[in-house]
Amino acid sequence: MATISDVAKLSGISVSTVSRVINDSPHVSPEKRQKVLDAMEQLGYTPMQAARQMRGSGSQNIAVVIPSITNTFFAYLVNAIERTCREYEGEELGMTNADFTEISEYRDLEALDIYKDFTERKGMSSEYILDCLQRKSRDNARTPMQWDDSANAGFTTGTPWIRTTGNYKTINAKACLSDKDSVFYYYQKLIRLRHELPIITDVRYELVDAENENVYTFLRKGGERKPSCCL
Repeated sequence: MATISDVAKLSGISVSTVSRVINDSPHVSPEKRQKVLDAMEQLGYTPMQAARQMRGSGSQNIAVVIPSITNTFFAYLVNAIERTCREYEGEELGMTNADFTEISEYRDLEALDIYKDFTERKGMSSEYILDCLQRKSRDNARTPMQWDDSANAGFTTGTPWIRTTGNYKTINAKACLSDKDSVFYYYQKLIRLRHELPIITDVRYELVDAENENVYTFLRKGGERKPSCCL
């Protein structure tokens, strides 16, 4: 996933100037602004509103970006890091991002504001911004729970407030429960493991070798033993 530093490097513009473009500061020349916007579109970069809101305050959160929620390796990774286990609606079934193709299908005000800002004010293409929203919008976590393969994924017989993701025919609770090797049963094993091994939940997380881009290593410290996890 591209960062503001990647945008700066590609555009040949400083990080501070890229930041001013993102925040729509008037103190940037049209030529530099366009270079930054072109780099953002080429890299598929859009600012994350939640991160921007946190920039002036401290946080105890650890952000982990994973490529697939259905891959059991990444499910293990997230559960090994978190002291408090939180499985958001549909995560345990392997539900995916929404497959919206029109801005009218979105309900998140942040997504609507980003679309309007970047297409109308910053001149980016509708296709590009929709692609970004498909990957980053908060509406990805708000589509109806996929219970089975019936209409509206069994969520309602009426009209849901937001459209059901199109893959509900194959990704749903009924299908997961009928497959002993499904991601749902893997999550069950992970949650059981968290109850059996206090080292996962009751000790301190410490990142090791933070600059290594190829290996993710962390320690769980505070108990009698000091196990490490290397991924």
